Formats: sequence, structure tokens, C-alpha cells
Amino acid sequence: MLASLSLSFTAIQPAYAATGYVDTYLHLDSTATQYVVAADDAGFTIPNAITMEAWIRPDATCVASGECVIMIKENSYALSVVSGKFNFALYNGGWFYYTTGVSARAGIWQHIAFTRPTSTATSKLYINGRLVSTTSAGDAGTSALSDSIYNFSIGARNGLNLGVNAIFASGFTGDIDEVKVWQTERTQTQVQSDMNSYGPTGDSNLKLYYDFNDVSGGVVSNKASGATSGTQLTVKSSPTFTNLDSATVITGNLKISTFGRTYLSANGWPVPIGISSIDAMVIGGGGGGGNNVGGGGSGGGGYMITSLPTASSTTIPIHVGFGGAGGSSTAAGTLTYDGTSLINGQDGDSSTVTINGSTYVGGGGGGGPTYWANSYCAGTGSRSTWAQAGPYVGSGGTGNSGGTGGTPSSTQSTANGSSGYSFNITGATVTYGSGGGSGGGYASAVNGNGADSLGGNGGSPGASGTEGRGAGGGGGYTSCNLGGAGGTGVVVLRYAAYSGDFTTGKGATAVYRTANTLTVTVTSAGKVTFYVKGKAIPGCKSIPTISSTTITASCNWRPSIHIPTPVTAIFTPSASGSSPVSLNAGEINVAARSGKR
Repeated sequence: MLASLSLSFTAIQPAYAATGYVDTYLHLDSTATQYVVAADDAGFTIPNAITMEAWIRPDATCVASGECVIMIKENSYALSVVSGKFNFALYNGGWFYYTTGVSARAGIWQHIAFTRPTSTATSKLYINGRLVSTTSAGDAGTSALSDSIYNFSIGARNGLNLGVNAIFASGFTGDIDEVKVWQTERTQTQVQSDMNSYGPTGDSNLKLYYDFNDVSGGVVSNKASGATSGTQLTVKSSPTFTNLDSATVITGNLKISTFGRTYLSANGWPVPIGISSIDAMVIGGGGGGGNNVGGGGSGGGGYMITSLPTASSTTIPIHVGFGGAGGSSTAAGTLTYDGTSLINGQDGDSSTVTINGSTYVGGGGGGGPTYWANSYCAGTGSRSTWAQAGPYVGSGGTGNSGGTGGTPSSTQSTANGSSGYSFNITGATVTYGSGGGSGGGYASAVNGNGADSLGGNGGSPGASGTEGRGAGGGGGYTSCNLGGAGGTGVVVLRYAAYSGDFTTGKGATAVYRTANTLTVTVTSAGKVTFYVKGKAIPGCKSIPTISSTTITASCNWRPSIHIPTPVTAIFTPSASGSSPVSLNAGEINVAARSGKR
């Protein structure tokens, strides 16, 4: 008598139980009704100096119009997107939004940090660690911040209502991560560290820290040192918590994990079980284009390395470089950013990946220069002498330089940016690191034609570089128009993902002391060994897979006990360098055989 049991298995992923091990973020859908909230608690009180930080990726609706709250403690402090601009509110006798004048960008990750020092009337906004706005402190003026009895929430507000079940409005739509509130002013150096560093710190000035990595039972924990239970947040209207690893299969067993920002977890990105080697592409951020007859920004450098040995269940630190801000200026006679002449396009940031102790770098692109005379925008004077911003380069023998930005000729006409370089890690050949086009000058108004971004034309700003490709931003046209932002870099990891599917075959029962067929269906050629209670089944070791309509391996098992029995398998792919893959267990009932032996 021969019984047949059909089992298909799925590769077991590691049980990453350590706190903060996998980077997940808060996703708030298009209904604008999802948020997280807590009732008033002393832990939310910020008496004077303040820093509010977060990674955000607003969608187009959030950026288009209206109010889109990032974080708020009503009648105390708030940071929001209002009509597409970053706005803040600091309460001391008045409760109004004040604009920073800086636009939020839809569909891309950006780190924001708003600071106000102790008892001063000045506030600053940093985007991706770079100072982009210095303004007044609004209603707080030079006074301390007022406390309130109202809720603290992320992703929405409730006006002057009390309690976590109050009706909320002004919902954020998009993604939020790594929310931090400090009772001190963070410096630019500290902000740059904060945006790329995971984990609570022992600094007692960090009052609130929500990483969204370990949400359980509808509760988001405050991971700041010494945090009280009263600062835990309650999840409302079922938002989702999404893994930053956007892994996709590109062909056959090949899978890619694409990262549009730094992976923020306890140790880095966890390598799946069964992976023994990996390919890595690292692209730096592009430089911003210059303002007011601006030169295009340079493209980010790139690095491509293949077949790097790596061990399953280890971790890979991943840092993704941002694009530099485009050159900017304000009214004639005034300067921008921090009150100095920082009106050239800003440099892009480098991207890095560290595997087996070796770090691979895609360098950031250089910012494009700006023409202005008499030290202010729209000043008079002779045509400028243009200096082309050179690119940074990816390190190592296979590093690639980003394309240089376009620079106007002696007649101030436009020029194209260089084309960059190409990689094919995603299944298609893609150009990375293109330089931005220059802006039109006094003698002409022709579009610059960088490979991924245009210079300004006829009074327009430069276009931003393509995101995820490290393209340089386009230069602005005359009349003080802005340079385009550099495109964010990207990190892509490619690896062979071997697995199978598992079902227990409900209702199927193995027969005691009788040959029962076990079958595994996997995703590629290789060998399978079957186990019962951790011991290899005789005659079921290293069974080659057979390819027909599916790829299977089968053997006969004669149960020696009458109790439900766990059966497992290990699949070893034939591909060179592949590691064995552990497969899920299926518990099978064993029945007495019918009839005589």
C-alpha cells in the first residue's frame, strides 16, 4: 500500500525578534483619517528650546493644498505641510502657522528638522541635514513655549478637543518615520547624525522617539530614554506599518531590494536565509543647480560590485545619499539659507553600503554655480566667470564618475549636462549620475538639456534631477529663479531568492509502517533532504529535483510512530555559491494501517 502526501515548502525567514531589527514606517492612506495619538502627558511638555525631526514621504495630495499635519501638540508646538510649504506653530499667547517658505516634495523621502533655540526669536529648517531656511520663531517670539492640556498626535490634529477618541482632521497622506522631539536645539552636525542613525540615545534632551519598527497591539512605544507609558501612542483607523525593503522579483530566482533612503534599524538590513552572495549598486545624490543663470549640478558617482560573499542572517548597513538643494536667493540685498552667500547649488551626499567589513561608496555630485553681481540677486555688473563644479566619484576600481553639470558659454547660452553612466542591476539598463542642464543667460533663453534635468528657460527655475538616479539639478534662469534640486541616490541589492510553497494537505494522513510519498515543490534545480523530528529520513537524503511543469523532489517515508509528526526539509540550490534553504515544517497525522502485514 502506498499513500501519497503532496507537500510544498516556503523558505523560513529569520525570526528577527530583537527590538528595532527591521525598518518599518508608518503609512497613512489617501482617506486622511489614519494617525497615532496620545492624551496629554508631562512627557510631551517642551518648555523652551525645541527640535522636531522626521523622515517623511508625502503624496501628491498632501503637497497640493490644505493642511497636512506631521506632528502636533495642540496649543504647544506643531510641524505641518500647508499649501505645499513646511509650516510651524509655537505657542505663547498666539496659535498660528508660520511658513518657512520651503516646499515639500511629493513621492520622495526627505528628512526634515525644525529648530528653535532657548528664548530667541529665530528658527531654522533643515532638509536632509542642510540648512535651507532661517525665519522668526512665530508667536513664541523670545518667550518660553506654553504647555497645554491637549493631545499629541502624528499624522493628524484634533483642534482643542481632549482624549484619544476625539475627532481628528488635517490628516497627513503618505509615509512618516523616525519622529524625534528634543527639548534642545540640535546643531546642523547633530541633525545630519540624527537623520542617518537608528536608536534611542541616553541624551535626556530626547523626549519623544517613535521609530515604528516594533508596533504591537495597536500601541506605538516611545523609545526615548526614560520615557513614560503615558507617551505611548494609540493607533487609529488602521494605518499600516510597512517594511522599507521593497523587494521585488525581476526574473526567475533573481530578486532586488531597492532603498530610497537610509535603512534605519538596530544593525542594518537583515540578509535573508539562504543567500550566500549579493550584488550591490550604490549611487550618490546629485548636486543642486545654481540659481539665477545657474550652472547645472553634477551627477552622483556610482559603484557596482558583483558576487560579494555574505552570510545569511547577517546585516548590511545601508546609507542613501540625498540630492543637494538648488541654489536660492531672496529679495535684492538679502541672502539665503543661513544669512551668508550660500546661493550656489548644494553638493549631494554620498551613498554607502558595508558588506563583510568593506564599504562601497557612490560619491555625491557637486552643486552648480550661480551668477550674481554686487553680492545680491538681480545685481548689476559684468557677466560672471563660470567655474564648472566637478563631480565626486565612486570609490574603487569599478567606481563611476557622475556627469558634470552644463555650464554656459562666454555668451551666456545654455549647455547640456554630461550623460553619466549606466548599470543593469534592475533587469533593464538605466542611466545614473547625469549632470543637470544649465540655465538660460542674459544673451539667450534656450533650455538646457541635461540627460535628466533641464536648465531654466524664460524666467523659470531649473528642473530637479531624476530621483533614485543621482541626477544633478538644472540651473535657474535669470530674475532670481531657483536651481533645481539634485536627485536622491539609491542603493540596490540583487540576490538569488530560492524558495518553495508549503501546504499541509489538510485531511491527508500518513500510514504507519507504509511507504508514503513526500513531495517538495521549489523554485529552481537542486537537491532536497527530508527530516522527521530533526533527523534525516533514510532514503530521503539529497533527492535531486525533477523539472516538469513544476520543480519537485519526492521520496517515500515509512512512519515508525502513531502520533502527529513534524516533517521538514532543506533545499540546496544547484547554482554556484548558493546556501542551503531551510523549509517550513508540516505536521502530519500517522494512522494505523489497515489489514495485516
